[in-house]
Amino acid sequence: MKEPRTARLFWFSMNSLPLLNRVVKIIAVVALLFFGGVALLIFFGLQKQDDKDRDYEKKLSPSIHFVEGFAARNGRLPSDAEFGKRPSTKTDWMIDLITKDSSDSAFRSHGGTTKRDFCVRIWRGEMWTYYFSWNKKYDIVEP
Repeated sequence: MKEPRTARLFWFSMNSLPLLNRVVKIIAVVALLFFGGVALLIFFGLQKQDDKDRDYEKKLSPSIHFVEGFAARNGRLPSDAEFGKRPSTKTDWMIDLITKDSSDSAFRSHGGTTKRDFCVRIWRGEMWTYYFSWNKKYDIVEP
């Protein structure tokens, strides 16, 4: 009994195709599934990374507000000792204040120049998340 013409047009009816065509179609389907899976993993992995980035930015927020408030009240940035006495020190002890006088290379390489510019950074385990006061942006910097 002969198959209807429409059934032979779909890749599912591979019995009527030569062996090489069947193999090529199987490889194409496997490749499509593989690369589709990789694309999904990358998409969801990037979303998870964005959530982690926002968490670190939130952890920096109290220290940023402390430095900005201190500078507004005193007309200068806090010293390391004054920064160490901020209210949130016990919960965010992995946060550092970087000023023009520090030896941190990220300060200069990202555009910090004046005595009023500062960076606040937090250690993430393998890299730093920085907040730059002069452009109000965050960046991840590897040591």
